[in-house]
Amino acid sequence: MKRIFLIAAVAATMLASCESTANKAEDQAQDFRSRIESCNDTDSIKFYVEEAVSYAKTLADKGKVDEAVMYLNDIQSTVSTKAPEMLDFFNATKSKIDALPVAKADSIADRAHSGVDSLKSAAVEAGEAVKDKTVETAKAAKDAAVSKAENVADAAKEKAGQVKDAAKEKADEAKAAASKLLNN
Repeated sequence: MKRIFLIAAVAATMLASCESTANKAEDQAQDFRSRIESCNDTDSIKFYVEEAVSYAKTLADKGKVDEAVMYLNDIQSTVSTKAPEMLDFFNATKSKIDALPVAKADSIADRAHSGVDSLKSAAVEAGEAVKDKTVETAKAAKDAAVSKAENVADAAKEKAGQVKDAAKEKADEAKAAASKLLNN
């Protein structure tokens, strides 16, 4: 039973962690955009644009091609205004990400969902295994108790039969002695 609760707690923690990570990623995306907009140093702007492009690549690698393209489209006007010298680099990356097949992204997402589903089913199977093992142990204990009771009952019957035979033998001996005394 403890294992079931442990598995459920681990699964809940993983789900909460995933939601927290998604929120952090959105905050990070907005952070790059605001840094590019508020910065006036060209080197820093280049660095922030590279970080934003790296973030978009990470999204694409995770199978979120549509999100990566939307993110790049969203910050494109800011990049063209604040860092026109980075526009060629930015557009080249955007073209590469745009060329990625969406089917690949879907298959990655499907694999992620199947991983979560397999985790859920593993937790259910573990719970069932624990339950089955508990039932088997209870049945085995019951069978052992019944077997022991039958053995004790058989031993008691055997002893009762021996006592009965011994009593009958003694009664026959007493009867024989009494008739011998009466005949003399």
